[in-house]
Amino acid sequence: MDRKACLLLLTLFPFLTGAEWNAEFNGFTVYGEPDREVFWEVLAERDDPVIRQVGLPVEEDKGPDNKLCRRGKLLHPAAYGYPETMGQDYELLQGFTDQGHLKPRETGHLGRRAEAV
Repeated sequence: MDRKACLLLLTLFPFLTGAEWNAEFNGFTVYGEPDREVFWEVLAERDDPVIRQVGLPVEEDKGPDNKLCRRGKLLHPAAYGYPETMGQDYELLQGFTDQGHLKPRETGHLGRRAEAV
């Protein structure tokens, strides 16, 4: 199991510090100057009886109340190797120029929007 203890020093004058896990990996000791404050965050994969029994979901259903992203769309598709067309806002962004201005709408006779035939 991968575990990390991230130490954060909030001080005007930095000092040397470090941490070492105990043998059971359920606690750690912080080393440094006495009477100094250290904040920490522990990052670890869960390894407990519940997780071993039910597992962690690889993908979670967005559900009907999801307001962030439509089903089948991604917030950052390029980061996952998908085309920009898979992006949540792709269609919306097609209405803007590279400078962020609205593109002029093509209109037909009497100001009605031209439709493809």
